[in-house]
Amino acid sequence: MIYLTSYFDEININYIILIILYVFIQVLNYFINTYHTNIIISSNIILPGNNKILPINNKNLSNNNKNLTNNLSNNYNSFDFWDTLAGRICFSNYELFNLIEKRLNIKNFAKERIRSEQILCKNKTVSYDLEDIYNYLYNNIVTELSLEELLNYEYLIENEMLFLIPENINKLDKNTIIVSDFFYKKNRFLKLLSQNNILIDSDKVFIENYGKYKGTIWDKIKYKVISHTGDNKWSDNNHPIYKKLNITTNYFNSKLNTYENIMINYNYKYMAYIMRSVRLSNPYNLNTESWILWNFYSNHYLPILFLKILILKFLYPLKKTKLVFMSRDCYFLFIIYKTLFPNYECDYLYISRVAMKNADDEYIDYVKN
Repeated sequence: MIYLTSYFDEININYIILIILYVFIQVLNYFINTYHTNIIISSNIILPGNNKILPINNKNLSNNNKNLTNNLSNNYNSFDFWDTLAGRICFSNYELFNLIEKRLNIKNFAKERIRSEQILCKNKTVSYDLEDIYNYLYNNIVTELSLEELLNYEYLIENEMLFLIPENINKLDKNTIIVSDFFYKKNRFLKLLSQNNILIDSDKVFIENYGKYKGTIWDKIKYKVISHTGDNKWSDNNHPIYKKLNITTNYFNSKLNTYENIMINYNYKYMAYIMRSVRLSNPYNLNTESWILWNFYSNHYLPILFLKILILKFLYPLKKTKLVFMSRDCYFLFIIYKTLFPNYECDYLYISRVAMKNADDEYIDYVKN
C-alpha cells in the first residue's frame, strides 16, 4: 500500500504529488466504470487517517497469454516478483534508499547501503540476504536506531512503496509458483506477499539471491514448470537453463515508456515514476477499450494534472478568496483543489457557451448564487 507521505520532497510538492496519484486513480476509476464497464476497481492506496484498504479487483480479468494457459494439474507456470507481479512507485530500490536517508536523517545512508550490497555482490558464488547487507552496513553509518530497527524500517518502506501489477497478478492460480532473485529470507518474503494479499502456498515460493541469474534455483523446484514470466532479459528469458528444461519464457516489459522518458528528460523523474505506476496498475484486459483508455490517461492526462498542480501552487496564497471552477475543463482541477485544500472555499459551476448565450432568468440566478 502507498501512504501519502513526504516522499517527493526534491521537487517541493511532496505531499501534493502523491495526492495527484490518489485522486487520479479514483477519478479514472469512476470515469471508466461509469462509461465503459461494470467492473468495480480501485487502487490499493490509503489516505492518512483512513484505515480502509481498497484492494485491486481481479475478477473478470482473463489470462491473455496463451503460453500461460494449461489444464494439466502437473504443469506449472512461474513468475518473477519485482517489476512483474509488483512494482515500486519509486521505480527502484536505489530511490528507496534515498527516501530512508531523508526520513531518518542518516548521513550517506543511500551511498553506504548501495556499497554494502555491491561488496557482497562481488562474490556471485555466495548467496546473501538482507541481514548480511545490514551486518556490513551498520558499521559504516551513524544512527541511534538498532540494526534490527533499521533493517525493519527498510522492509516497511519497501512494503509502503509496493503496488501490484494486475496484468500478471490476475494470472496467478493453483498451478502457479513464484521464483525470485530477491535478497529476502523466505519468511520475510512470504510476509510481504501476505500483506499485499498475494495468497500462495509457501511451498510454491522460491527465493534465492542470484538463483535465477546463475540458473541454480531451478534444481530446487520440484514442480514441472512449462513457462516463466519476468522482466529481466537474462535471468528471466535468455538464460540457457530455460532451453535445457524446456521452459517457455515470456518477457514482461515494465520499463519506462516513451512518454515517461520524456518526463525524465525534462527533469520530472518522479512524475515519470508515478505515470509508470499508474500505467502498470491498469486492471483491464489487454488491448480492450478500457485498457487503452486507462493507458491514454496515464500517459497524457496525468502530466497535465501535474502542470495544474503547479498552477495550484500559485493559487495557494488565495486562501481567503473563493475560487470558482467552470465545467467541464476545470473538473479535475476542482477535484484536486478540494482534496489538497479542504478548508478553502471553492465551487464548481456548470457552464457552456450555449448556456451563456441563451441564458434565462433561472440560469442567471444560478450563476449569481
